[in-house]
Amino acid sequence: MVSDYELVEYADPEGRPFWELTTSPENSQFQKMMSDPKTKLIARKMINQISKIYDYGLKNVSGTSKLRCIDPKIGLYELKGFDGVNREMVYAICQGVDKIVLL
Repeated sequence: MVSDYELVEYADPEGRPFWELTTSPENSQFQKMMSDPKTKLIARKMINQISKIYDYGLKNVSGTSKLRCIDPKIGLYELKGFDGVNREMVYAICQGVDKIVLL
């Protein structure tokens, strides 16, 4: 089952990496968002939220309404506020911020 998933790497405007866990690397959900004119702005707002995690750290961003900690032990967070009611699950491995993975 694990072999069915792959990580696709992206970067924020500063060049800092984040990944998406997907079963279809050629046509992932995030790639669909970026290629669709109707959802491209939503994807860019999501990237801006990810940049803020890098800029301010998970602890500080978790103190806002934009990132909610679901399970700190495993690093599961809910990224929200990037476009209305849309939410994205994020896995963050961190001592600082090491990896951000969209689930």
